[in-house]
Amino acid sequence: MKSSALAVILVSFIASTTIAFGCAYESNPDYFNCTEVGHFPNLNDPTCTTYFCCSERDDQFIKELKTCVVDTYFNEDTGGCDYLYQCPCREAETKKSTDCVVDSSAQFTCTEPGCFPNPADPYCKSYISCYAAKSGKIYKSTYSCPYGTFFDSAGGAGGCSIVNNCPCQENA
Repeated sequence: MKSSALAVILVSFIASTTIAFGCAYESNPDYFNCTEVGHFPNLNDPTCTTYFCCSERDDQFIKELKTCVVDTYFNEDTGGCDYLYQCPCREAETKKSTDCVVDSSAQFTCTEPGCFPNPADPYCKSYISCYAAKSGKIYKSTYSCPYGTFFDSAGGAGGCSIVNNCPCQENA
């Protein structure tokens, strides 16, 4: 009984984890759940620049994706971001899907306030925010999502999420 349960767990791990350039990469964005308070590596980020911060409130664990400051990398041994840490995956190359076409001349016109996908960014790493001034004129700004997150328009609100529902995806 124990060996069959272990086999199921091992198969699940193998199905969602990719080893690239000697680095473990977790392709399932929902793989991590907090079971204790602390800082934990984000296996969706082969560059070691993000990590999960788990805290507890009202007997519930809360998971937050945190980003290290520029030129620092999450060190699992210390549980913090570190200038001297050598991320084993930092040199991993990123492969882009060849099924995605970018229309560099694509222009987006704001017709209403809200957050919308950036048509010039097939990898969903940025979005367009449309907002109305007091005069009623609608303006637009382009924003980048924090590293390791992607624009997700699910639910109509639009925002950056660790869940990548983008039709064009980069794979580590």
